[in-house]
Amino acid sequence: MKLYSSDTHLIFDFLSPSNQLRKVAHHWSLFLMLLLLSGCAAKKPFYKYSKVENIEIPKERIDYEVVILGNVGYSDASNNGVIALVKRNLDPTIKRSMVFNGNFLSEGSFVPKSSTKYKEQTELIKTCIDEFKNLSNEVYFVPSENEWNDGRNSRIHAVVESQLFIEEITERADVFFPDMGCPVSDAIDVGEDLVMVFVNSTWLLNQHDAEQENDPICGLSNYVEVSSKIQSIVSTNKLKNVLIVAHHPIFSSGETAGNFPGKSHFSPLPIVGSIRNGFRKILGNN
Repeated sequence: MKLYSSDTHLIFDFLSPSNQLRKVAHHWSLFLMLLLLSGCAAKKPFYKYSKVENIEIPKERIDYEVVILGNVGYSDASNNGVIALVKRNLDPTIKRSMVFNGNFLSEGSFVPKSSTKYKEQTELIKTCIDEFKNLSNEVYFVPSENEWNDGRNSRIHAVVESQLFIEEITERADVFFPDMGCPVSDAIDVGEDLVMVFVNSTWLLNQHDAEQENDPICGLSNYVEVSSKIQSIVSTNKLKNVLIVAHHPIFSSGETAGNFPGKSHFSPLPIVGSIRNGFRKILGNN
């Protein structure tokens, strides 16, 4: 067997071809596993694991408030601790808007009107309206996954039905945005120096839907056109504060975005935990 002066060549030349492949595969598998774990592990603390600092702002400095609540559809109308907590911390003398930001319906609008679930959803929406009736100037509903759910898939006709459901309960036609399942609303003036823009983020996640691609109402059929409209709104209102509201964050270091603590890759077992996290990262964790 021929020897080379290089230590590396010595190592490989003293191994049979099959053992060489096993050795290389072993080293590469360890390297890839470490790379996978370091890439999937979150580098920053999650807010839900950290203490939240309560910052007090003097009332005289507040011109307008926007209170955003998400996922209230998973709560019980008669025992909603989140609504009660928010209500206790609102000053009735301050002008504000209430935004129910996605998943305010527990299972979407496609449930029989005679069912208990339909009655529960109706009661919850009415509770949300009534609880903040004397504490807000305006109320808005922004759709997300549940409102897009037709019982089987996320489809645009489902979110339109959800809008009709909300408008029927509230007896108003100006509370559900974006309108008719469109990806983004027009700018809505809510104060002298404040405008809000509502983004239908689930539209962006389901942009391949043929219903959206051929939608004559919105006039927007892809990410570029949506982005262009948002940029135009911001540019038009460059002397004002522009608040862009969407259920899904643009960037997140939390689990919903597929970022998990390093220890989660070893629970319940090594490899198994990484596979589970991989599925949750690809398929979603909402």
